[in-house]
Amino acid sequence: MKILLLAILLSLSTLFAQDPQYSLIDVSQGFAEAVAIDINNQGQVVGLGITNLELGFSLAFFWESGNTTIISPGTAIAINDSGWVLVANDQGDSLSLWKNGATISLNPIPSNTYLATLEYGLDEVITADVNNQNIVVASFVDLSGDPVLGYIWQNETWSLLPSPTGFDNHAATKINENNEISGFYWNSSEGIERPLYWQNNMPFSFSFHGYATSLNEDLTLVGGFDSPGQAGGGWKWENFILDTLFTLLPSYDINENSTVIGAGGELYQDGNIYDIESILDSTGNNYSPIYLIGINDADQIAAWANFNNSLRAALLSPKILQLTSPKAGELWIAGEKDTIKWISSQVETIEIELSLDNGNTYETFEILYPASNLQYVWDIPDTLLSRKCKIRITDESATTFSSESDSFKIKGYYLTRVTPAGDYEKFVPNEDGWQFGNSTANLWPPQWWQQFNYTGIDPITNKPYPFQFIGINNFTHPDWQLWVETFGTNQSYWSTILGLYIANSVKRWNSFRGIWGGSCYGFAASSFLGFNYKTEFLNKHPGISNYTNIFELSITDSIRKIINHYYTHQQSQSDANNWAANYNNPPITTLNQIKQMFLSEDTNIRTISLINQQPGGGGHTVAPFKVEEYSNVPGRYRIYVYDSNAPSSDTSFIVVDSTLNTWVDSLGLGWAGQIGLFLEQPITNYLSTPVLPGGDNPIASVRGGSLIEFYAEYNSEYLITNTLGESVGFLQDSVIFDLNEGFPVIPKTGMPHPPIGYYIP
Repeated sequence: MKILLLAILLSLSTLFAQDPQYSLIDVSQGFAEAVAIDINNQGQVVGLGITNLELGFSLAFFWESGNTTIISPGTAIAINDSGWVLVANDQGDSLSLWKNGATISLNPIPSNTYLATLEYGLDEVITADVNNQNIVVASFVDLSGDPVLGYIWQNETWSLLPSPTGFDNHAATKINENNEISGFYWNSSEGIERPLYWQNNMPFSFSFHGYATSLNEDLTLVGGFDSPGQAGGGWKWENFILDTLFTLLPSYDINENSTVIGAGGELYQDGNIYDIESILDSTGNNYSPIYLIGINDADQIAAWANFNNSLRAALLSPKILQLTSPKAGELWIAGEKDTIKWISSQVETIEIELSLDNGNTYETFEILYPASNLQYVWDIPDTLLSRKCKIRITDESATTFSSESDSFKIKGYYLTRVTPAGDYEKFVPNEDGWQFGNSTANLWPPQWWQQFNYTGIDPITNKPYPFQFIGINNFTHPDWQLWVETFGTNQSYWSTILGLYIANSVKRWNSFRGIWGGSCYGFAASSFLGFNYKTEFLNKHPGISNYTNIFELSITDSIRKIINHYYTHQQSQSDANNWAANYNNPPITTLNQIKQMFLSEDTNIRTISLINQQPGGGGHTVAPFKVEEYSNVPGRYRIYVYDSNAPSSDTSFIVVDSTLNTWVDSLGLGWAGQIGLFLEQPITNYLSTPVLPGGDNPIASVRGGSLIEFYAEYNSEYLITNTLGESVGFLQDSVIFDLNEGFPVIPKTGMPHPPIGYYIP
C-alpha cells in the first residue's frame, strides 16, 4: 500500500521457475497514462491517472471489476479490505478516507508539515497506509524540509510515533491488522536509513542499513538494503532471521501467504523466485510490467506496465484454481446435497473427482463443468461412506493444474464405529446382532429355569427363602438370583449372613417378574455394547468367548444370562428417569435425535423403545442402525432396526411421518402412536451396576420429585381418576392414560404386555 510517484524501473530479465501463471488486465480506461498504487483482498485497485499529458493533472481513481470511478484530484494512496481509500491532494497537505462517495476527513494534518516524499533506492515514494480498522499511518516532513516523522491517525487524532533513541528522523510505511507498523529511521547528519517496526507503540530497530517497506500479520517484514557505495537488494525478516531475496532491487510488499514482490518485477513464492514477465501470458497483448507495487492474499498484484511506451495501471491476476469447500474435518451427509466451492481465474472448464482413500485414487463424477460458476451443488450418493474423502478439481486444458481439498468425511444416517485404521464400519444386523431370536426356547427354556426353587434354600444366603417368595413358580422371569446379580447384594439384602432382605427390592422384583414374555431390551443393549464397547463387554462378562462379530456366537447359558441381565436393567432409576424425560417426545424429535446420533462419532449410542398406544399395551426395544427417507413420500422416513424378533433381518423398520408427526411399526406388532417412540439411556450406563429407585413403599414412593409411581397386580383391571377427570388405568385390555405428564410402566419384552404400574403427577 505505497505510492511510487517518480521513476519507472526496468524489469529484470533473469528467467526463473515457471509454476505460477499470470494474466494482465489494464485498469487505466479513460486515462492517457496511469499508475496502480494499491490493491486489497477484494481485487479492487486504486492509483492515479492523467487525462491530459500536457496539463499533467492527476486524478485519484478506484477500479473494480472493469469499472473505474474518479474520486477527486490527487492520488489514491492505499485501500483496505472494506473499500476505504486513503486519498491525498496534489500538495500533500490534505488527507481523507473515501468510500462510495462518502468521505472522512483526516485533517488537520500535523501543523507546519506536508506528506513526505522519500527515496526508496532508485525511487521516491509517499509512505502512507490504512488498515481494516481505518487506522492510518503516514510520514510528514516539516515545511523547512527537515525532519521527517511518522504519525498514526486513530480516534480522529494524529499522534507522533516514538523514535529510536538518538535519531531525529523516522518514516512509517505500512500498518497491519495488529496495528504493527513497518518503517525506517535515520539521522539528518548521516542520511543512512535503518529498518524498524513499531509494536504496541514501541520502536524496535535493526542495525543494518536499509528500510522496511511492508509487513504482514505474522510480523514478517520485507524491504531493501541501502549500504553506501553498494548495490541494493531485497530482504525478508522472519522469526528473527534475515534472508536476502533479490540481488539488485528491494522487496516491496508481502501478503499473508508470505508471497513477496520485488521492485524489479520479481515474485518470491514458496521458496522460489520468478521473473513476472516469464510467467505472464502475453498472448494478444503488448503489455510489459515494469514495476510491482502491491499484492493481496490471492496473489493478485497491482503493477505499472508499459504499453507502446505509454504508462498503464495494471492488475496482474494469477491463474487460480483453489478449492475452498469442503474444509478439513467437515462431515457431509450421504444422500443429501452439499456445495463444492472454489475460487478460479483463467480456467474455463474443470473435471471434478472424488477420493475415498485420502487421495490415493480418484473417480471422476463431473466433466466439462464451467469453472466460472465457482461452485457445484453435489447430490451426494447415499452409498458413500468414508472418513478419508478428498475432492479434486482439475483444469481440463492443463491437467497438471489442479486443486485438492483437505480430508473430510462423508456419512449417511447409518450407525457406524471407527476402526483402529480410522475407517467407518457399519452396524449390520447379521454381523453385529445376535444370530438367535427372542424366544422362550433361547432365553427361558425349562432346562434353565428348572434350577430355581423358591420353596428351598436361597443360594446367596444359604437360608430358606422368606414368606415373600411363597407361591412363586420356578419359571418366573427374571429369577431372583439374576435380579441380585444385576442390582447387587447391597440393594437386595440388608444382610446375606442373617438372611435379611430389602423389602423395596423384593417388592419391585415381585411387581416386575412374571411369565417370560421376551427379552428384547437385553438383546438391543447387549448388541450395542458388543459393537462399540467390545473390550469392556468381554471384561464384564468373561463367559463370552472372544469374537469378531457377536453374530458368530451361538446361544449358551452364559449368553442367555447376560441378555436377561440387561433386560432387568429396565427397572433401574436411570431407566425411569429416561422414560420421564423422553416418553412424551413427538416422533419427529426422536427421529432427529437418531439422525444426529448416526452422524456423530460418539460411541455412547442408544437403543430405542416403542410403547404400544393401542389396546393390549406392550413395549419393545430395538437397535436402530439406519434412517432412510421415502423416495416417493417426502417427509416420511424408515428407521431400520436390529429386531431380536427377526434377528438376521436388515429390513425391519419403523415408519415416522414428520408431516403428521406419527409413528407406525412395520415389525409385525401393529403398534402406532403420536408419542411412545423414544431413545433409551446411553449404552455405557449398562456397564455400571444399576440403581433401584429409592423408597420402601411400592404404592407411593416419590420418584423424580413431582411424579410418583404405583404398581398393580399383573393383568388386573383398574381405573384412577383425578379431580380434573383425567384417568389412568387398564380396562378391557386397553391402556388408559389421559394425563399430559407421566407414563405407564410397561415392561419392554417385544410382545403385548399390560402396564404393571404408572408414573404420574
